[in-house]
Amino acid sequence: MRIRSRFIALTTLIACLALGGCLRKETTHTLYLDPDGSLHWSVLERDVRSDEKDLADRIAEEQEWLQAASAGAHPVAEALRLLGARRVDAHMVRSERPYAAWTEGWFSTLEQPARRFLEELQLSGDARLTVDGETTTFRLQLDSTEPGSGVDEESPLIALIEDAEHYRVVLTSGRFVEAEGFELDDADTVAVLAWPQEDDSASRRTLSLSWAREAGD
Repeated sequence: MRIRSRFIALTTLIACLALGGCLRKETTHTLYLDPDGSLHWSVLERDVRSDEKDLADRIAEEQEWLQAASAGAHPVAEALRLLGARRVDAHMVRSERPYAAWTEGWFSTLEQPARRFLEELQLSGDARLTVDGETTTFRLQLDSTEPGSGVDEESPLIALIEDAEHYRVVLTSGRFVEAEGFELDDADTVAVLAWPQEDDSASRRTLSLSWAREAGD
């Protein structure tokens, strides 16, 4: 889901001002989509380091994140739980600076986290997963791209929203047959978000993916 960059920038700025510094990192999201619509959400956070100018503050901020990530209680893990993951696992990939963590969440259906996103961010819209013969379609309709006024700027969901441009949906079996708001790879098995950056005026947006099962799925 792509929430507008103005909201992302604002919440990130508020958090940085409140904390006096920010953790810098590179994050990628891979959403493994099964033909039945179930989802395995994998998040890799790498090169994690604090930009605090004071050494003691920098060490303290990094250690706080390291301890939380090691315990599976850092913002990404908490966000996946908030979205209703039935199971969340977290693993440290690198325990020395700069740090790296790999976090995974499992969902019974792609529709579930999408609906929770709308609810938690107070966005008007709908998310549905439908089946028509051998074709399954997920459609996310946003009636407004502006979050509600009651959104908590300290919500762990911010950890997922700020990296929305790095979302990749990988179909574990079968092929995508139709897409709106996504670009597909040559094999029609990987979808990447592709809403135009310059289009900030549209108030209604649609994301949809349709895929066909392979024989035996």
